Amino acid sequence: RLYSIASTRHGDDLAGNTVSLCVRQLQYEKEGETINGVCSTFLCDIKPGAKVKITGPVGKEMLLPADEDANVIMLATGTGIAPMRTYLRRMFEPAEREQNGWHFKGKAWLFMGAPTTANLLYDADFEHYQSQFPENFRYTKAISREQQNAKGGRMYIQDRVSENADEIFAMIENPKTHVYMCGLRGMEPGIDEAMTAAAAAKAKAAAKGKAFDEKAALAEAKKDLESNDVDRMKAAMDKLTAVGAELYQEVQKTAQAAGPAEGEKPAGAKPEGGAKKTEKKADVVDADFEVV
Repeated sequence: RLYSIASTRHGDDLAGNTVSLCVRQLQYEKEGETINGVCSTFLCDIKPGAKVKITGPVGKEMLLPADEDANVIMLATGTGIAPMRTYLRRMFEPAEREQNGWHFKGKAWLFMGAPTTANLLYDADFEHYQSQFPENFRYTKAISREQQNAKGGRMYIQDRVSENADEIFAMIENPKTHVYMCGLRGMEPGIDEAMTAAAAAKAKAAAKGKAFDEKAALAEAKKDLESNDVDRMKAAMDKLTAVGAELYQEVQKTAQAAGPAEGEKPAGAKPEGGAKKTEKKADVVDADFEVV
């Protein structure tokens, strides 16, 4: 069974020899019988001092950017908060900042989804970080069984994303912004839909503003051409040339975005069977750990 690590490489005690996991016991009813998840129950029931065999890391790495001025958006549900806790400890725990020599100066925004307030893991820690670093950290909660969305339904993490879509999209446009997601796969379509709507709204507003600017420029150029003033007429011609060049570029961009016609290969396309994408696999380490 794979579990995300909820502590930095230094461990919660900063001694470098502990690993913290965030585990929720799986339990459900089937034909009148209570079924307990094998691995989660084992981990939840073991006693301090017990020996546990672990192996890892496994899968893709989720690393923070080296840039201290980067922006980080985190979206998590349930135990998916584990890696986010690691990031936030690295960003805002004084001892972690000193040991790493890395002092986060950007904007970090955590969206946390849970069914009830009691299910908000590490909530007190995150509230503390927000109070200590109000300019650098923002904490937004989606509590499905206690809060309502704009339509009167349950509040899920994708609803919070929709509410803040403009701000999130503005951050994403910044190349220094990185987005991390962990938790229930079901939140992905809602988040994608919210961001798509925000992008479409922004593009529409930008196009409307651009059309207004072009009309104003043309109207002003017409007045200048009718003025019989040589300098104003020359300036008008320059404006018309600039507007025409912008319109041509927009047409070119639209054509490129539409892609090649059916059956036509894009320019520079390589024949099939070309280079293959490879992924670097993380080293896997087996180790014995004592439960504390």
